[in-house]
Amino acid sequence: MRKTTEKIKGIVLKIVFLSFLFAGITSCNANDDSNKTDHKTFVLVHGSWQASFAWDDVKQQLEKQGHQVIALELQGHGIDNSPIAEATLANYVSRVKTAINAVNGKVILVGHSFGGAIITQTATEIPNKIEKLVYIAGFVPPSGKSVFELSSQDKGSSITPEVLLFSADGTTATFKNPDVTIPKIFCQDGTQKQNDLLIKNLKPEPLAPHGTPLQYDKTVFESLEKYYIYTTEDRAISYVFQQKMVQEAGITNTFSIQSGHSPFVSQPKEVYTILNDLTTINDLAMKNELKIGDKIPNFSLQDHNGKTFNSVTDLEGVTSVIYFYPKDESGVCTKEACAFRDSYQDFTAAGIQVIGINSAGIESHKQFAQKNNLPFRLLSDPGNKVIKQFGVKNALFLTGRETFVVNDKGIVVHKFRDFFKGEAHAQEVLQFLKPVK
Repeated sequence: MRKTTEKIKGIVLKIVFLSFLFAGITSCNANDDSNKTDHKTFVLVHGSWQASFAWDDVKQQLEKQGHQVIALELQGHGIDNSPIAEATLANYVSRVKTAINAVNGKVILVGHSFGGAIITQTATEIPNKIEKLVYIAGFVPPSGKSVFELSSQDKGSSITPEVLLFSADGTTATFKNPDVTIPKIFCQDGTQKQNDLLIKNLKPEPLAPHGTPLQYDKTVFESLEKYYIYTTEDRAISYVFQQKMVQEAGITNTFSIQSGHSPFVSQPKEVYTILNDLTTINDLAMKNELKIGDKIPNFSLQDHNGKTFNSVTDLEGVTSVIYFYPKDESGVCTKEACAFRDSYQDFTAAGIQVIGINSAGIESHKQFAQKNNLPFRLLSDPGNKVIKQFGVKNALFLTGRETFVVNDKGIVVHKFRDFFKGEAHAQEVLQFLKPVK
């Protein structure tokens, strides 16, 4: 009887503990809205050779969170059978504006690939209806330039005349051997089923809109809250060219997905996570994080050997990779650390030092470093002071996973954020540091 009573008490105590635990998780802090998701309206604009079907998985996940999602079908795409003559940039923009104006309040406007040009023109015409502008591997043409003019500069793109089949009148183009070219160029990281979806829905692409220059007020464009999601393995719009467009457009809020050109098909969870996170982020919040061109703050922390790391002296005159990660010993964090370890000779040969930071104690870092033979320093940041100074965003109630490349003068020259793919960070940095040939 006594054992039964003690057992019941134990169960009750566990229930009480879990109740407090889950209450803490769900509320976090009475004044902390960082994990609160507001219900938003997303308007999704597809790119060339695709249609609204491509957004289905992302749309479904966003709707499960209570967001309203409008995935548009542009003229001449998908199930829209408008004559080719009606497939113009002006008509595309008009359709997007009509959808947005029917919404009560502002929208988060998302554009992929050629859709980037469409959302640029649209947002500058109705800026008061735009909460955020989000590009996913999207073209960002300056006013007066067309997508054709822009894309011709991308020497890393696999979309060349040799892989295209043009209509007799030159008004449309599709792909030769789509069973081969679509997976190779658009979705090399996708499954056969995912690529079959793209191939089955392939239609000839109207070309006139691509040759139409955008015309918009640059000042209005600069005033918009903009975000760019890089696709680092892209073969349609190369990652290097994406970076060039972002720099020229002055977009400082960026995310990255290690994917081909169609991450909403091949990696919908990654796209959904970023878009959903954007519902709780605003420019003010993003201004609190270090951006490319910013000088890092001065800080002093203890490393895993108990030695003091001072940013003023230890970062002076040397290019550094500073990566923030959630937790010692977790599977993803271990893969991330080991990826930096395995590439360490490449970094040191280039005169670059690697530093890892999280809030764990010195002893935890020491065990983690010894267990995985890590040759670089791990810094302990109790209280997340430096993590907050860098503006690293939380993800899934944990410290985010972000990597900063800092030059010898302490200026951020590159940054990368991917919470789920720790091992991608070392590869991303090496790719960035690789000289452009």
